[in-house]
Amino acid sequence: MLHSHYFLQKISVWLGANKNQREAKAVFSHFKLSKSVKKKLLRNTIYCFLFWLLPVYSSAQSEAHCQALLQPLPEPAQVAQTATALQRWQQGIRAYEQQRYAQAIGLWRSLCQNPPAGISTIRLHRHLAAAYLESGRLSTAWKTLQKVLTQVETAPAESQALFFSQLADVLQRLQRPAQAHAYLQRAELAAKTSGDAKIRAQVRNLRANWHYAHENYQQALLDYLSASQYLLAQGLHEQRPEHEPLFLDIQINQLRTRWQLQEQPDIKAITQLFQQIRSLSKVQQSAALLSLGQLLLNISAAQKTTLKSLRPLTQQILQMALQQTQMLDKGKNQALQQSWALGYLAQLYEQNHQLKLARHFNQQALFFSQEQPQSRYLWEWQQGRLLHAQGRMDAAVAAYRKALDSLQPIRAALLTQRNAHEVFYQRIRPVYYGLADLLLQRAEKITVPAQKKQWLQQAQNTLERMKAAELDNYFQDACLTQPKVSRLEKLDAHTAVLYPIILPDRLVLLLSLPDGLHQFTTQIDAASINQALRQLQHHLQNIRHYRFISQSRKLYQWLISPILEDLKAQQINTLITVPDGALRMVPMAALHDGKQFLIQQFALATTPGLKLTQPRPLSYAMDNGGLSILLDGLSEARAGFAPLPNVEQELDTIRQLFPRHTILLNQDFSLEQVSKALQQQAYPIIHIASHGQFNADPQETFILTHDDKLTMNRLEQLLGLNRYREEAVELLTLSACQTAVGDERAALGLAGVAIKAGARSALASLWFVNDEATGALVSGFYRHLVENPQQSKAQALQQAQIELLKQRRFRHPAFWAPFLLIGNWL
Repeated sequence: MLHSHYFLQKISVWLGANKNQREAKAVFSHFKLSKSVKKKLLRNTIYCFLFWLLPVYSSAQSEAHCQALLQPLPEPAQVAQTATALQRWQQGIRAYEQQRYAQAIGLWRSLCQNPPAGISTIRLHRHLAAAYLESGRLSTAWKTLQKVLTQVETAPAESQALFFSQLADVLQRLQRPAQAHAYLQRAELAAKTSGDAKIRAQVRNLRANWHYAHENYQQALLDYLSASQYLLAQGLHEQRPEHEPLFLDIQINQLRTRWQLQEQPDIKAITQLFQQIRSLSKVQQSAALLSLGQLLLNISAAQKTTLKSLRPLTQQILQMALQQTQMLDKGKNQALQQSWALGYLAQLYEQNHQLKLARHFNQQALFFSQEQPQSRYLWEWQQGRLLHAQGRMDAAVAAYRKALDSLQPIRAALLTQRNAHEVFYQRIRPVYYGLADLLLQRAEKITVPAQKKQWLQQAQNTLERMKAAELDNYFQDACLTQPKVSRLEKLDAHTAVLYPIILPDRLVLLLSLPDGLHQFTTQIDAASINQALRQLQHHLQNIRHYRFISQSRKLYQWLISPILEDLKAQQINTLITVPDGALRMVPMAALHDGKQFLIQQFALATTPGLKLTQPRPLSYAMDNGGLSILLDGLSEARAGFAPLPNVEQELDTIRQLFPRHTILLNQDFSLEQVSKALQQQAYPIIHIASHGQFNADPQETFILTHDDKLTMNRLEQLLGLNRYREEAVELLTLSACQTAVGDERAALGLAGVAIKAGARSALASLWFVNDEATGALVSGFYRHLVENPQQSKAQALQQAQIELLKQRRFRHPAFWAPFLLIGNWL
């Protein structure tokens, strides 16, 4: 009996491995032997199978398979062990399909040392890594795949394609996009070699996901379409039911991408998609319906007036999703799925202004999410919105605070999803901003100064937490801002800090003065402000005209005029801005009141967050050993970048201001030489005059050295070698860097460079500036620092910028305005 089962399992596994699943099932079921089976029947079965096998293969192949099958049968104990291993494998498959990932991991891990017959080590590790991935254990998934990487190099093309595409997916979620793309290319090559349409569709779908995550929506759509075509060309999604989930996943991805490209959704196509989803298993069906329902909710929210016909269909889809989740096996995953369905229904009724129904479903969603933090904070946030809509302000604030408390421990885990950028700006940032909005509204209605101050401080603290979260998200480092958060007890008597808060319906200016916080509100919508900011950024960079003046004056009226009297009354000479969104792309120095630029009125600096800044005068470093400077520069053309002929003169001029200096120019400006210099001596100031690029993707952000590209992670490591690290680098100057034009996230990277590098402050430019003007400005900046050690860095930069704008050839703000002092302004 045991031998019979062993043999027949071997046959079915072999057939399955050769993509004959139906035949495998037929063989196993037809020859399912009872306890009375005799050895003679088993032998006849073998001969029958050999007879069936002969026409399928060449004579050499047939002979090889026949010989293998006619080998002596293993001992009963060994057979029992193999059968048990195969059972554990199949139990793991069922657990994974039912989204019981912890159980699947336990079963598959027990097989790692001795996989069941017919299941390769590579295949086992791929499944195990998939379960780790779905459990949010990305690093473990990566390590699991690494264990068999060398074996994959000699594996069949099908196995290589599946493995490399999975490895790429893990890397993408680990925020290592360049490596992910490299493995996707290898997967594409292997998939093409394999000739398997389903594998080609899987790989192309993942490549499309990669483009989608990088907001390259047009290419993503092309890839999704070609992925569908691989399945449609052979009718695989219809002839082979197991291919249907992949096909439908691709269709939902296409719909999501078309929405990002601002195409109107096709109601007929969505209805057809809904009908196709209903053919899936209940587990697959609930997941697909929830994914589609969430997407339709986002579309409805963005296009309120044009898609009223979409809402009844969305309601039908979500109600079906709820029914399916209620039919799942009981457990944590079932509760989570049910929570999503109920929460999405509440969101739908919220959009329809049916607040009573929305509250009803949201309360149920909260009940089922008690042990599900990844969904609970969303329903607490939704509860806050619903309470606010009912005019219950204090209860709404309490709900928002609960949401943030639930969010904080899981924020890092949420950002391991493939579309982490989208998750942050749709599901995390709005929670912080929503609470800040409510606190500001509450403060505006209070007349008692002490109470108003408390509400404004709470709003400020919420904004600071959001700024820290945003930097952590950009640099994909959950610990980046934690050790750097400080409490600034009191501002300098002549310094003010401005938080411009762009809300959908208004602009709020939260101004921190020596006597406390003040609030100013202008009724101008976010779309108008953002349009003016983008136009100003575009015009500022064109030195051939002065069309920027119109937007410059408009933004001055919105951002500065409401607070100007208060600034003058308290004799403010330094204005620190904590910018947000599109404001990061525009230099405040270029705002104009009709007579003069803002830089001519105030010394200016910017910081990604006041609590992330540690203000301290540069004279402190001078009192503790004097100022020494490391001067790095690249004047030669390298790696496709143009030469910077003025760099040598720039470094020579600065060298004369600092007796204690080290110069690393051109060939000497290598990663190795910089590393040696920082290990040998302490440098409070590090100056780098070389091409640099700040990108929306922090992995693509770099500074060019003679032999390589200095990434932000590598820069952080190098500055960590500096013995002065115990008292952080005081100033990091990047005199020839630039940000990607019109990219808010690239500007965020520039704003966070000082924190990432471990420096108290940074001097950098928003866009590339003529290197002669750059040399003149940074030299002037250092000269003012040295000649008057008691003045602040912000004041030294102000004087250098004013000197440049007074020169006829450099008076256009394109030459002097983009230089920002980031972080410590003292």
